[in-house]
Amino acid sequence: MYDDRYTRRYNRRMNRYRNPMRGLATGIFFIFLAFAFYFSKSFDSHLFLPILFAGLAFCCLFGAASSGDPRGIYGGLYPFVWLSGLALCFLIGFWPWILLPIGVSMILGALYNPITT
Repeated sequence: MYDDRYTRRYNRRMNRYRNPMRGLATGIFFIFLAFAFYFSKSFDSHLFLPILFAGLAFCCLFGAASSGDPRGIYGGLYPFVWLSGLALCFLIGFWPWILLPIGVSMILGALYNPITT
């Protein structure tokens, strides 16, 4: 007559909608990882980390966009900004550029209500 709570929890988890954008984010990560390995061997090894962090940034952005919720997309903007900033710092090699993602994060914090509503 009644299902126990563990069966309900299992059925809820197994019948969940799976968004294809999550697969796109994973595919983007693996493509950027392959590019990072290829370009680090072909040209110079200093390109591995910038390409890897750029791939992770876009992976976070597409993964957050897959939720379809404005708060989820807003939550994905922070890792995108910070991973892009790390990619920029590793590409240029000048660490005071880390102030750029700090400033963009402050601007994103001020724009929380306009983005999420």
